[in-house]
Amino acid sequence: MQWIGKPVRRREDAALLRGEGAFTDDIRGPGEAHAAFVRSPHAHARILGIDTAAAAGMPGVLAIHTQADLAADEVKPLPAYTRDPRYAYPNRDGSPMAEPPLWPLAKDKVRHIGEAVAIVAAESREAARDAAEAVAVEYEPLPAVIDSREAAAEAAAQVWDDAPGNLAFDYESGDTEETARAFAEAAQIVELDLLNNRVIVAFLEPRSALAHWPDGADGRCRLRVPCQSTHRFRDTLSECIGIEKTRFHVVVGDVGGGFGPRGFLYPEILATVWAARRLDRPLRWLGERSEGFLTDMQARDQRMRCALALDEDGRMTGLRVESDFNIGAYIPARSIYALLAHMPPIITGAYAIPASHLRIKGVFTNTVPVYALRGIGRAEVTHIVERLIEEAARESGRDRLALRRANLVTEAAMPYASAGGAVYDSGDFPANMEAALALADWDGFETRRAGSEARGLLRGIGIANYLENAGGAPSEFAEIRVEPDGMLRSLVGTQASGQGHQTAFAQVVAEAFGLPMESVDVIYGDSDVVRTGYGSSASRSMFKCGTALHVTALEIIEKGKEIAGDLLEAAVADIEYGDGAFRVAGTDRAVDLFTVARAAVDRGEPLAAHNDLTTEETFPNGTQVAEVEVDPQTGAVRLVCHAMVKDVGRAVNPMILDGQLHGGMAQGVGQALTERTAYEEGTGQLLSASFMDYAIPRADDLPDFATRILEVPSTANPLGIKGAGEGGATGAPPAIINAVLDALAPFRIKDLDMPLTSETVWRAIRRAHAS
Repeated sequence: MQWIGKPVRRREDAALLRGEGAFTDDIRGPGEAHAAFVRSPHAHARILGIDTAAAAGMPGVLAIHTQADLAADEVKPLPAYTRDPRYAYPNRDGSPMAEPPLWPLAKDKVRHIGEAVAIVAAESREAARDAAEAVAVEYEPLPAVIDSREAAAEAAAQVWDDAPGNLAFDYESGDTEETARAFAEAAQIVELDLLNNRVIVAFLEPRSALAHWPDGADGRCRLRVPCQSTHRFRDTLSECIGIEKTRFHVVVGDVGGGFGPRGFLYPEILATVWAARRLDRPLRWLGERSEGFLTDMQARDQRMRCALALDEDGRMTGLRVESDFNIGAYIPARSIYALLAHMPPIITGAYAIPASHLRIKGVFTNTVPVYALRGIGRAEVTHIVERLIEEAARESGRDRLALRRANLVTEAAMPYASAGGAVYDSGDFPANMEAALALADWDGFETRRAGSEARGLLRGIGIANYLENAGGAPSEFAEIRVEPDGMLRSLVGTQASGQGHQTAFAQVVAEAFGLPMESVDVIYGDSDVVRTGYGSSASRSMFKCGTALHVTALEIIEKGKEIAGDLLEAAVADIEYGDGAFRVAGTDRAVDLFTVARAAVDRGEPLAAHNDLTTEETFPNGTQVAEVEVDPQTGAVRLVCHAMVKDVGRAVNPMILDGQLHGGMAQGVGQALTERTAYEEGTGQLLSASFMDYAIPRADDLPDFATRILEVPSTANPLGIKGAGEGGATGAPPAIINAVLDALAPFRIKDLDMPLTSETVWRAIRRAHAS
């Protein structure tokens, strides 16, 4: 019975469409109190005093706490893990990276706008909010620095006293000598200064938490929270509060968007858990949208000086990148690890560039910290390489497609060892490109351009080939229990936040056992029920956890053969399995899987197995083609066509996969065209602090996406899966930038920083006219 590869409708959708989702704020219980946070109006200031007396006397107020109260209970700061051997990378000189403390509530100083200073617990949300506004905090405002290059200046404000020059880390990778040789011998050198712009995540569901210690402070805590890993949250709470991790029970229901930043245990969650313990009542915190803009982890924000060396035949011979990475005021857990584990190994992207050198300097600023976001590192690499190639073609007069064709890694070269150190196991990058060109009707573009020009519009087309390294943590957990009641209960360590785990994992298990999908129950999001798990990130869920389910199913079948052999009075070697039953080879004697499960229970050994399985990383890849119209009078950019060809390895559910690709492309469109994170110089005030000023793309900003899946199975796991969650966001921005610059070619505009808003484009056209 084949399930893998079928476009099965999502199991999850019916309940959501009926309004029956179980998000954290949907869960209600008796005796709940409500939390609100006192937040700093300054991006950088000393805390001179906090007066809670007036607020504490207000109606309904139960408690007000500051960092001094948490310190008295020896609550530790949230870990950055920059010096943990599992996640640490050394600086260029071998020294460890910075590791400033991120306390649950600000201690002595605030370092970004909206940082939490105190927590208020009250009988209602309204009472908690009113009291939070009444807490009097005396600040000494300090100069704020928001730009990574300005932060490195000698006279810049210091975010941390023990990080001179605001330097958090200084990392390099690659071969300095070989890269220098490539540039010394180059026939052509192309240089660009690029900005991979900062973005705000804008979760559909605001952050929230519901914490309860039902048996008192010495008992267990039950935390309900939207996140990407129940077990990582449990372990972090244990580390910070200083009690056994078995005393935390983390439960996750439906989640309105993850994208990476939902994987971080935020200070507010730790403070809420601690305050609930003090209060001895269930305590609920629901963040407001305005709080999300100010304090949700942000992402990207790298200023990159990039150079590409080519020989006389147009072969790319060397790549050099120096990046200033604006990490914000703190280092959230594993955020630096996430960047450095992904960006350096694939710095040359999908191209056969034999030498590379990358240097990244992380710089503290008085902005919201950044975290891993969909495509971290991979998005920056694609931006760098595709913009350099486009500029190399423009400067040399070479055809941009021919230049790419001449330099793409070919299928025959697989496995391919990249200059950055990654070994690509499989892929047909040229086939992706040709399929995308056909899907986008590249050959018919000039006709469409002429039509646009007749209407007074400029039209451009752009392309981007991208590559990703997927996987994150090496292992993932899965357990399957064959129940006598006819169900295959499948427990997984990953966490859904809209990806369709209930459906896709059920397809993998149902196919392994040759049974209907209705026989499979997929369980996740409960740290008591599921033994362990790393969670969902880095496009890892399906190939890590799907593989673990597949291997576990095969193990169960082998166990079942022994019991079936006894029931059928046959040698184990003669037992075959298929379509839900064990059979004696060459006969009609058979026993079904669930009869064997009942026999196993009778023997005291249920038919079950589990694995925390380690698999190698994979390399999803693909091509995107964008087509735009630009109004030269207003600078307005309209994305009229967007095509994507994606190699995800084996596609488990093509329909769900298309949804992932569409969502990723929409996110990439936002970064490229509309989403501008703006801080005020000098004060660090966030100017784009609402949807009035921060423009995520709307439905009418997007075209009908054209997608095609090319399946080149991975050799890194038995299912051949590569991963699919991030490619849309990775490849869309450079394809769109290249398209806009193609449209603006008559003005000889070399580059523009994202986002390419109408104002940005209009000003560039005006400058071109003036010159």
